[in-house]
Amino acid sequence: MSKLAMTLLLLLLSSNLFAKNYLYLFGAGGESAAKTDTIFDGDIKITGEKLVQKENWEVHALINGGHAKTEAIANTVFKQASQVDTFTSQHYNEYLKSILQKIKSGQIKKGDQLVIQINTHGARQKNSINQIGHSVTANNGLVDFNLLKEVTQLANKQSIDTAVLDFSCFSGATQDLSSNHTCVVSASGEYNVAFVNQSNTFTRQFISQIGTNKNLEEMFLNARTYKNTTDPSFPTISTEQGKAIYEDLYLNIYKYFSFYSDQVKEYVIDTPYCERTSPLPALEWVATWTKVFAPIIKNLPNVNLNKEMDNFIQSVKKYHQSLLVIKKLYSSVNLPMPAQEITLKSKFGSQTPVKYKKRDILTLTPNEQLEKALKNPQLKPPFKNKADEELAIKADLYQQMKSKQESFKRMNKDDERFINQYAEYKKAFSSLKEIAFRIPKGERMIYSTLYQTKAKIYPNHVCRRIKY
Repeated sequence: MSKLAMTLLLLLLSSNLFAKNYLYLFGAGGESAAKTDTIFDGDIKITGEKLVQKENWEVHALINGGHAKTEAIANTVFKQASQVDTFTSQHYNEYLKSILQKIKSGQIKKGDQLVIQINTHGARQKNSINQIGHSVTANNGLVDFNLLKEVTQLANKQSIDTAVLDFSCFSGATQDLSSNHTCVVSASGEYNVAFVNQSNTFTRQFISQIGTNKNLEEMFLNARTYKNTTDPSFPTISTEQGKAIYEDLYLNIYKYFSFYSDQVKEYVIDTPYCERTSPLPALEWVATWTKVFAPIIKNLPNVNLNKEMDNFIQSVKKYHQSLLVIKKLYSSVNLPMPAQEITLKSKFGSQTPVKYKKRDILTLTPNEQLEKALKNPQLKPPFKNKADEELAIKADLYQQMKSKQESFKRMNKDDERFINQYAEYKKAFSSLKEIAFRIPKGERMIYSTLYQTKAKIYPNHVCRRIKY
């Protein structure tokens, strides 16, 4: 072997030997200060436990402060981390600036892996201001991705493989950050919410694979299979197949994942779409897709779409039927109510009186937690702690609102009619949610099949290089 060849071999071995992995985790922002835990605790705990088992990882974590159980988890599972701080907007910017500095100084270099993981609440992308990605919540408000974009751009320029794993709502917008050296995994599409802290969610299935020596694409596809997850969120990845399917499939079916009233109003009620009867846009797409891909599907192993496709089609039709009921009721339950304000005051403590609009009382629906609190004989002064006192106050106000609602109902037939229509309206939304959770099973099958049919144009794609 020549001296030159030996030198090159030694350089290659030494670069692999000293390659390092970096994780920056931003989590648990935007939760109520009255709680001791957050909905992100389980996923953050698993991430920390998995990384403890891995060598050569430098970990930096920002976890929302003010929640005792969440902080206890962070202090336990990230006790060997290089940094653990409160997830504030200031710390968030400081962490991102420190990454930029480490790249500029050569501390983070080509051959290293940089993983940025986001486990917090997310907001919709603001197209009106050409926002980069979207915003996510720290414990003191929203933070944007402008500085994160600088990180991924500089990392790409220095050929540093980077992963942005965004498990927040509306995270499909984060695909904006993808590049030759940046793989982006999103737990949801840009118009839909994400789901966390349950074993059957995409996020839990994905992070449960940390440390299994799989690349990001493998982790993504395993987590996304319909056998493991059925959350209506449309997880996506920035591979060439992922991007193509997102454009082709997601934009045709994302409306059917919506079950929150504000989304349904925006996506459906305020558009001509709801006036259609048949065929529906999603079913038109499915018919075209089935025809085009039928010859390919026949040659794929273990693919039997008939049953799942039929369930998918029937669910879409039922979803649309529920929408028609909702639209019919929408105008009646959203009529302007009298601008009457009702002032209520809790009998516990010297609380400031709370003002409610009449509509708030008329549309009050049963609250299981507060109903239980009302039946709890121990929930009275002297209170054991601040949390018990706050719960007692809420339960007392809730009981007063229920009483007011009944009095309105007895005195005014219009109010009674409104209450009944609102109950029917809520029932229709409940049905819509149930159907929305059936649809992803067929969607997962379609996605998996499409992913197999599309060729890997870039076998060495960054999503296939990074192992987490």
